Amino acid sequence: MFAELVSQEPPLPLADAMERALGFADSQTGPRGALRIAIQVWAESLRDPALAVFVADKYGHFRGLFAALARRAQETGELPADADPEAIGAALFGMIPGYALQRILAHGPDKKTYADALRVLIRA
Repeated sequence: MFAELVSQEPPLPLADAMERALGFADSQTGPRGALRIAIQVWAESLRDPALAVFVADKYGHFRGLFAALARRAQETGELPADADPEAIGAALFGMIPGYALQRILAHGPDKKTYADALRVLIRA
């Protein structure tokens, strides 16, 4: 789903792409969601070097997809040309597990509230 966001033609506005990513995260935070087990995997990766390599590889790949979203947003003029797409991608990527953790551990905020806040931040 994330790779599809990057290749969308024409490119989605960044806030719309992030809202779709939040939708995926939202779908995976329920009782049977894969992101619930991610918390345990993150913790175990701190103790298991092989798992740490696996986690770093997967998360590095996802972070790269968000950097690609930032580059596309630069190409359309949505982000400044002199912005660092790798840094922006890292920040955007961090918003997804941050949202998921809040959904799992604190039972909120809801997707609309978080997406609306992201829209404000992206416009700022």
